[in-house]
Amino acid sequence: PARSFRPRVTGTLLQAWLDSMEETVARKRLLAPRTCRVDGCGRDLAEEKQFYRRGRCCSDHAMLLTVVVLGRPHRFCQKCCTFHADLSAFDGTKRSCRRRLAEHNARRQNDARAFGARRGSTQTKRRPPA
Repeated sequence: PARSFRPRVTGTLLQAWLDSMEETVARKRLLAPRTCRVDGCGRDLAEEKQFYRRGRCCSDHAMLLTVVVLGRPHRFCQKCCTFHADLSAFDGTKRSCRRRLAEHNARRQNDARAFGARRGSTQTKRRPPA
C-alpha cells in the first residue's frame, strides 16, 4: 500500500506555526467588518448592543421574519445568534428556532422535576370545594 508523505515537524516549529495561526485568527476577528450582513444594509454596528455585534445583524433586521443574506432568504435566531437559511426551522413568528426552543423547554422540565423532588411531591393536592 502507498504511504503518504508526512514531514517531521519539531515541537518548537510546530508551536511557532500554531502561534502564528492563532494570531492570524485573532487579527481576522479584530479586523472583521462590523457591519450588518443583510444584503444592501451595511449599517455600522459600532453603536449597537453587543448581542447584535456578535450576530453581525442590526437591530432592525434581527426583528424581521425574513431577510436576504448572500442572495438567499434567511431568518435571524435570537437563541443561536445566527442566520438560518432553513426558514422551516421556525414556528410562526417566533424568533428562536425549534431546536433551541426544544432545548430550553427540556431544561425547564428538568428544573421543574428537580424542584418537585426537593419538595417531596411533584403535584399539589387540592381540597374539594366546600
